[in-house]
Amino acid sequence: MAKKEDKFNVRIVAIRIVNNSNRVLRHGYNFDLYSGDQRARLLEPEVVSATVKQSVPIYLLYLLLTPMRFETTSSSIPIGLVIGPGITAGNMIVAGSANKRFREELVEYSIVEREIKPGETFYGLIGISDNSYMPLTLKFTGNN
Repeated sequence: MAKKEDKFNVRIVAIRIVNNSNRVLRHGYNFDLYSGDQRARLLEPEVVSATVKQSVPIYLLYLLLTPMRFETTSSSIPIGLVIGPGITAGNMIVAGSANKRFREELVEYSIVEREIKPGETFYGLIGISDNSYMPLTLKFTGNN
């Protein structure tokens, strides 16, 4: 994922926001996140997921192991018929389910449209369009 983050200028960041104020906080309404002195551009969870997900079809290359045979002096066993499709199916299932779980976590822990009540601590997972590793800061806007 780190290589894809660098390639597409996307950063996946885990955040924690503790609301010590006496008002409900909503991103984009009464506070924004900043990366350095620039407002952080949050990406939709679906965009982040599609950008950095694991490629599933690449595992089809393991099917090239299918013709593999185990040769002895008296027999030839086509072990590739089990190994090639087995590795392919296993890796495709694991990668597909990991992509699905990642997308679900991005949606579940998204800060978009989330209200953080007074005294509440919010843990989130966000994707930002950024090519630096500047610390994120929270800045209040004029809205209540």
